[in-house]
Amino acid sequence: MKNKRLAMLALVMALALFVPSCGVICPKVEVVPQGVTNYTGIEIDVPSGDSNVGLDVDQNGTSDVVSFKDGGTEVFDIADGGIADFKNNAPTNLGAAGTDFTSTGGLTLAGPLAASPGAANTVLVYGSAITPLTSSVVITAASTITNATMAACTVNGQLVIIAIAGDSDITITESSTLYAGGSIALDASEFDAVALMCVGSKWRKIAAFADN
Repeated sequence: MKNKRLAMLALVMALALFVPSCGVICPKVEVVPQGVTNYTGIEIDVPSGDSNVGLDVDQNGTSDVVSFKDGGTEVFDIADGGIADFKNNAPTNLGAAGTDFTSTGGLTLAGPLAASPGAANTVLVYGSAITPLTSSVVITAASTITNATMAACTVNGQLVIIAIAGDSDITITESSTLYAGGSIALDASEFDAVALMCVGSKWRKIAAFADN
């Protein structure tokens, strides 16, 4: 009988030690996996209303705080000191459309700022409306265009640089969607360009290169 009681007591103590009462991983319980190379995944479940941090990684050494790999190749890490490195992979989908990047302070770049014109030049025909989807638009035409227009803008504060390429001149006429103090004549032989900013639903000319 005494042996049975001892066995039951040992079982209860084992359950108390190894069976958590708060989900998969209890908050404030140190988990130190060693030699784990094959697993199907880890789930950390913080109950609703719990104020504990879901995952707290404290690196006291000098190596990376975290390192993520794809097929053995590191694709992202947070270095000692807190600097995130995407390993030459462009971060995408950082937020909803129109709020991809927000900051309450200034933005400092370690290199030059390049405004991507997209995959190809925008080819205009008679009466074309230019709809900038990027911060830089290169327009061209097979023959002279005198009545191109700007489509109404939708993102207040959007900046765009429009540059001409090719051999044909292009004129963007002033309209209800463009305030420029007159039509914008882009001379192909002089490699003209113009900078516009969206105010409400109307583009405004803020700078120009050459004689436009």
